[in-house]
Amino acid sequence: MEKIPVADGFNGGVTGWWDMRAYNSDEAAAKVFKVHGSVDWCLLDDDILPRRIRHSIKEEIDNEPVLIWPAATKYIESQRDPFAQILTKMRETLRPQQNEVILTIIGYSFGDAHINDELNRALLEADGRLTIIVCTEMEKPEQIWGD
Repeated sequence: MEKIPVADGFNGGVTGWWDMRAYNSDEAAAKVFKVHGSVDWCLLDDDILPRRIRHSIKEEIDNEPVLIWPAATKYIESQRDPFAQILTKMRETLRPQQNEVILTIIGYSFGDAHINDELNRALLEADGRLTIIVCTEMEKPEQIWGD
């Protein structure tokens, strides 16, 4: 285990609360952008932004996960916070001004045009300072960007 410090937009441990400033931590060597939410995010009481609740205590809480499900409204939902905040921070991160950035994509099937557009634009605007590594079950891509 490498123990790489990660920023995911939450502050806290077992229970984390949403705080965009967490992405700005100088200690974080990696940033995680869950642009469609996560099964360990939920809304508690009168919260308007999600909390990250670890599975070890989530069983005691009877709340639905905060996720964007496949539906016709998916794009509209992605324009609300925290998803809009995540996309904004992802845009900034993927357009490095000086350093090089490596984006590793895990568990994404490239079925969302609005996210694919963000990735395409980032590659075009990063001036060669962005490398994308895709971990997938496919043996070869179904299409090549730019086709």
